[in-house]
Amino acid sequence: MKLFWLIYKNEVVCICLTISLFLWGLLSTILAFQNKSQVILIGKIGESYQLIESEEKAPLETENFIRHFISLTLNFDEKSYKRHISLAGDLMLEDLWEKKKPEFKEMAGFIKTNKVIQSSEVLGIKKIKTNHYEVKIRNYLFKKGILMETNKLILLSLVENKRSYENPWRYSVSSVEVK
Repeated sequence: MKLFWLIYKNEVVCICLTISLFLWGLLSTILAFQNKSQVILIGKIGESYQLIESEEKAPLETENFIRHFISLTLNFDEKSYKRHISLAGDLMLEDLWEKKKPEFKEMAGFIKTNKVIQSSEVLGIKKIKTNHYEVKIRNYLFKKGILMETNKLILLSLVENKRSYENPWRYSVSSVEVK
């Protein structure tokens, strides 16, 4: 036996190491499939970043959600419009998305033919009542070499929802009204 060990020592160690690595990989794969993953949102709160887990509520998350939604729907050019609106659609309730879809398609044609560039900045967000917000924006529209600047008021209604891959926020937009 001692002679066997001296001759095959390296091979035995290599085989044992290979088997243990295989078992470790198999076990970690099984545990990974059994683990229920949570959607996690990392958001900037003030000057730092905060990990917002599934059930946790951050104080500025509502304002950040509104800013994100406004950014997607009102900051675009002819190349980014469809992608931005698709991402914004993930943040809306299904019935609102279906209601707004024809409006978005019509706008896409207009943007493409007129080479429109639009950007907006949020001037203020005011809570009117529970889950109803008034958002003041300044809108910049560049069309055919002319820059137009307008101030608008947007009324948003939000509903709380469960976080998902498509919508990592705890809200969905239930209604949008531009005044």
